[in-house]
Amino acid sequence: MEFGSWNALTGLGQHGGLVAAEAWAWHVDLIARQANRYDPRVLSRIRFGSQQSTAEYQRTNARRVLLCRQADGELQPFDAVVCPTVPIVAPRIADLADESVYTSTNRLLLRNPAIANMLDLCALSVPCHEAGKAPVGLMLMGRHMGDRRLLAIGASVEAVLRKTG
Repeated sequence: MEFGSWNALTGLGQHGGLVAAEAWAWHVDLIARQANRYDPRVLSRIRFGSQQSTAEYQRTNARRVLLCRQADGELQPFDAVVCPTVPIVAPRIADLADESVYTSTNRLLLRNPAIANMLDLCALSVPCHEAGKAPVGLMLMGRHMGDRRLLAIGASVEAVLRKTG
């Protein structure tokens, strides 16, 4: 299944996207006084938001609003969209020492949950790993403001997984 709104999300990420711009606006004064107290990796992502103009931010937000409407319509025929919460098993911290490995892994780990966040959908993750194994989850996504319905679906999925697990 492919959703056009999901594919269009990559266009919202220029200059760090909305998250970086909003984080920069919130943290700029704190960073000026206490940058040394921030995780360097987080700080660099926040600072990326300083490159975005107000006009760019407003255009990006307007595009996001349209994509949110599109996504809600695309999900209308479905009870839920099911996908892995993250597309890989979370790595060990030691495996992320290299900055480029950390960056690419971090983006991959955030990719699926970011879809719901950016498109203002509801989502939840149901644990589905075997006992003693690395934790993994099954993400269920639903329409905007469909939280109660999705929670009921999630409870049913969790009950089935418990019986078969």
